[in-house]
Order: sequence, then structure tokens, then C-alpha cells
Amino acid sequence: MKKQWLSNFLLAGTIRFLLMNSGYQRIITDRVEVSTALNSWKRVTEGIYLYNIGIDPYAGDLFHETPIGLYVFNFIQQYLPQWVLFSLFVFTDLLTALLLAFTAKEYATELVSKRKEEKSSDENTENYDTSIVSTTMIWLFIASFQINVGLLYIVPLALRLRHDPMLLAFSYLAIAAIFKSYPCIGDVGFYVSLLPLWKHLFQYTRQGFIVGCFMLFCTVFAPTVWYQWIYARSANANFYFGVTLAFAIAQIFLLTDILFASLKHEFAIRHGINKDLSESTAKLLLE
Repeated sequence: MKKQWLSNFLLAGTIRFLLMNSGYQRIITDRVEVSTALNSWKRVTEGIYLYNIGIDPYAGDLFHETPIGLYVFNFIQQYLPQWVLFSLFVFTDLLTALLLAFTAKEYATELVSKRKEEKSSDENTENYDTSIVSTTMIWLFIASFQINVGLLYIVPLALRLRHDPMLLAFSYLAIAAIFKSYPCIGDVGFYVSLLPLWKHLFQYTRQGFIVGCFMLFCTVFAPTVWYQWIYARSANANFYFGVTLAFAIAQIFLLTDILFASLKHEFAIRHGINKDLSESTAKLLLE
């Protein structure tokens, strides 16, 4: 298992590094689905240049990083060669993937142990341990997000999902991606990669086909209307804005479907409802 992990990490890091040093790097950088005003490295370098020549980078709508981030990126830009900078990006991506993998493994192990307890005893008291990673993620998110979203979503979800911090963190990440000013594949891919953790809830979901169709539609039409708006001049911003709305709706359907599936699963366990799993009948109990 460790050898497989190591080989996967080496392969991913190599592909990432080669792409950053190839001709595809500029193509990917210019794609609006990948690079936005909030995560564009090009905007960071332009903001650093303005800062070094004495112009306030926050005067316009170019630079969106924090002042601390400005100083850090300025130091990196001045003292690190390009290959070290690229290696730092690759290392950060791999470290993020590693932390996610460890967190997912711990959560999956916890779910398996709970299911074994359910099979061996009719009485089951659910006790979810809050991991350091998920707790830190949750409270940093609460401190940094908008007040209106916090009142409407953060507090109710925190009260309802207080016993399942991983599902709570997943919900917060999805809400952040939905309400972000500039939709990005990276934000969506980050929380979608956690979906296999709730494979046991898929039997209760009902909107998979709709979400899939929405995602496919947006994947095809987003670059099409962007080209018509920016290059062909045969459309306007409303066309692309409509696709982003559809993309947000697809994510809303996905999030609500997972949350309702969690409630159905909890209801089934609490009331001892039989559920046919893999051609065998299982009885889930919760007191």
C-alpha cells in the first residue's frame, strides 16, 4: 500500500511539474474555468510589480490577496528561482492530497468500526470524534466567510451536523464554492473529491441524474459562451453568467441531496428500517 501511494505521488508530482514547464502551462493559465481573479498567479505577480514600483496594488480591481500574502509572495518572487517556485507549488499540492487522504482514511475507519458495532449489538450510541483537521477547517471558515451566509447556513448546519464534523466540513466547502464570486474547477474538485466518503449514502440520493446532466451541460457550454463573449463578440456577459448560475444550481442540488441522504440514513437506523444492501438484508438500529 505504501509503495502504491509513493508511486502515485511521484507520478502526480512529475506530471504537475512537467505541465508547469510545458507549453500547456500558458493555455491552462488563460482558461477562465481554472484561473480566476481570486487564484490567478499572473495577478499576484502584477500586484507585486505594482507594489515594488510604489503603486498601491489595492487601488484597482487587480490584486485580491491579503497584505500578509503580498509580503510573502514578494519575498518568494524575489529570492526563489523559478524551478524552486514550481517545486513549492507541487509540494503544496501533494501535501494537501496527503492530508486529505489521511483524513479520509481515519473517517472511513471510524465508519467501518461503527458498522461492526451495529452488527454485533442492537444498541448503538453514535460518538463522532472531531479531528483536528476538520475542526480547524470549520472554524477558519466561519471566521472568514460573509456574515449573511454564516447566519443562514453556517450556524444551522453546525447545530444539525455537530456529531458529524466531516460532513459539516464538506457542506462548508461546498457552500464556499457555490457562493464564491468567481466559480473555479479547483474549488469544486476539492470537495467533490471527498464524495466517496459518503458512499453509504448514495443509496438514499435521488438527484444524481439531474446533477450529472447539469454538470455536463455547464462543462460544454461554459467555454463555448466564453469564446463567443470574449473572442467572437457574438454574445455578452449574461450568457456566461447564466452558465455559472446553472453550475451553482447543480452544486446546490448535489449538496442538498447528500444532506437529505444523511437524514434518511439516520432515520433508517433510528427506526430499524431494513435496507437491501448487495443482495442481502441488513437491519440498522440506533438508540
